[in-house]
Amino acid sequence: MRFRLECVECIVRQARRTAERCTPDPARRLAIIKETMRRLCADPLDRSPAEHSLAAYAAAAELSGVADPFRESKAEQNAIALAMYPALRERVARSPDPLRTAAKLAVAGNVVDLGVGLAFDVREEVEKVLGGTLAVDHFARFKEELASARTLLFLCDNCGEIVFDRLFIETVRAHFPALRVFAAVKGAPIINDATLDDAAAVGLAAAAEVVSTGCACIGAPRAAIAPRLVELLDSCDLVIAKGQGNFETAGGPPRPMYFLLKAKCPCIAEELGVRFGDVVFMRRPAPAPEA
Repeated sequence: MRFRLECVECIVRQARRTAERCTPDPARRLAIIKETMRRLCADPLDRSPAEHSLAAYAAAAELSGVADPFRESKAEQNAIALAMYPALRERVARSPDPLRTAAKLAVAGNVVDLGVGLAFDVREEVEKVLGGTLAVDHFARFKEELASARTLLFLCDNCGEIVFDRLFIETVRAHFPALRVFAAVKGAPIINDATLDDAAAVGLAAAAEVVSTGCACIGAPRAAIAPRLVELLDSCDLVIAKGQGNFETAGGPPRPMYFLLKAKCPCIAEELGVRFGDVVFMRRPAPAPEA
């Protein structure tokens, strides 16, 4: 996804919110916002919005000395989701279509996002998504492709949300036990994105082979991620990418890619062809071969 003028306002808001978490000093908060703008102006325009957003978090960490300002919030989100897990697992088991129910729960989990600055209620979102329809619904095609897939790469997004992802992956593997699943989480803290520590805290390794992106980037920009993840992107039969950051930075793996997210940004909603606030399970075909 290409950077747009509206992204500038969003990144400045991210800088302000992060600065407020990092320091009570108004002067230092302002310095963080100014440094964010300086970095943003120096960035090449061909980078994605998610890559440009790193300016806010890098500036905050450098000028405040706080490397993980969302640490407590992440632990809280994981705890809330883990408390919900037994009831959600039972709900999936009782569903007439467990795989679809687990998929919709995974989409609902994407509401947990501190980067966009929107209020959310996880339990309310679960009921809303389960009782509603997906604005883009390519789940049936996904299920068809799962039947012949040998490997699946799952690009995770936020803390809390990864508990929903775990349940989805467990359900997928119950239906397709021969499937080998990899789950990628961040190599270091960035916003409330899930890291290796968070994956361990929620037991993600019980469902998938956990790998690191090798970086503290928003999403998974191909130029920044670890060689192992590039290899998996290029070799896995199916790729699921959770959240806006992964959508914004999605490169061109030679296979179809599924995006599971809530459109929490008007620009992303426009890119997807949906309304702000809609949820999607969208298939992007493999890129056409170059002539």
